[in-house]
Amino acid sequence: MLSQIDGEHGSFNLTTFADELRLYFNSNSAFEIRVEQDCGSFGAYLTPLKTILINLVSNASKHHDRSSGTIRISSERYPNYVEITVADDGPGIPKQYQDQIFVLFQTLKSRDEVEGSGLGLALVQKLARSLGGSVSVVSNPDVARGTVFTVRVPLNTPSAKTPNDIQGLAA
Repeated sequence: MLSQIDGEHGSFNLTTFADELRLYFNSNSAFEIRVEQDCGSFGAYLTPLKTILINLVSNASKHHDRSSGTIRISSERYPNYVEITVADDGPGIPKQYQDQIFVLFQTLKSRDEVEGSGLGLALVQKLARSLGGSVSVVSNPDVARGTVFTVRVPLNTPSAKTPNDIQGLAA
């Protein structure tokens, strides 16, 4: 597994991937996926990065409290890393639960209310860390609707990664 991940470094473009996301979520056309800013193509480990974004977009639509909404994604390049944000216009996540959302098997709603195993955001965090990056959340439903997840991944060349950098992905 590690050698496969080590070998799948390629060019990632947010606008192109958003087109793939729209096809993937075409059964839920009530949610618009909008690219607000695209920093252009950059090198990335494609499967982990795409898995992170699929989970974040899926959560944004699954946990929305309305039948339609907008999911905004953007990317910005910095000298040593890229930041990708996924923002929704849903109900938000109360501050007292924001640490819990990254815990394995933790869900904020009962499984009767929302289909989910509590794996998605724990996986997002694990994958981001395995890439040498991070994921954070900003949401304050007392002030405004919506949640913003920010994923930060370093700009690395494929030779800079070793299998030890991506440990635990097979777990």
